[in-house]
Amino acid sequence: MIRILLADDHTITREGTRRLLEAEADFAIAGEAADGDETIRLAEQLRPDVLVLDVSMPGRDGIAVARELRVRCPETKIVVLTGHGDNPRYARALLRLGVHGYLAKTVAARELVAAIRSVAAGGRCLQSEIVGLVKAAAEVRASDLPTARELEVLRLVAAGLRNRDIAQRLGTSERTVQFHLGNLFTKFRATSRTELVLHARQRGWLI
Repeated sequence: MIRILLADDHTITREGTRRLLEAEADFAIAGEAADGDETIRLAEQLRPDVLVLDVSMPGRDGIAVARELRVRCPETKIVVLTGHGDNPRYARALLRLGVHGYLAKTVAARELVAAIRSVAAGGRCLQSEIVGLVKAAAEVRASDLPTARELEVLRLVAAGLRNRDIAQRLGTSERTVQFHLGNLFTKFRATSRTELVLHARQRGWLI
């Protein structure tokens, strides 16, 4: 059984999607959210297999939600279902955050169902039109993406903390923090902490 969390601020869209997915014998709707903060709270509480996520929501948008859940619920697969399918900025930011599916709300019902099954099984599913739109972003290698721990270090660097303070905050050693920073400098091709934070913000990994 694939447990699904739906996140969309439009009630009629959310209800329609729920009815569609509930018709599948191997799907179970674990919960529904109408804004970004509620999505994060329910994802942490319910630990769904798949989150079907809208981009434009009150409070934290889909990009902020995806960024947060990479750290808090890395096991939850994210399928973006958006009305902004023709916006390459949204698509690039979300693909760089490692979402597993990206579909426009104009897709056929069978495509959404197939996408959820695919990502639940460990695959990726990008609508063909979006692949052409953001080909460069879709080709980002997983090894180039920061890990959940590296994202935690990155946030604390952006907050101005020193290595010693970061280690204390994360309950680890200063040597481990230096190791994570070394990986981040390599992935971002940065030569300073300021440049590291700048590149991370440009790529959508920091607000």
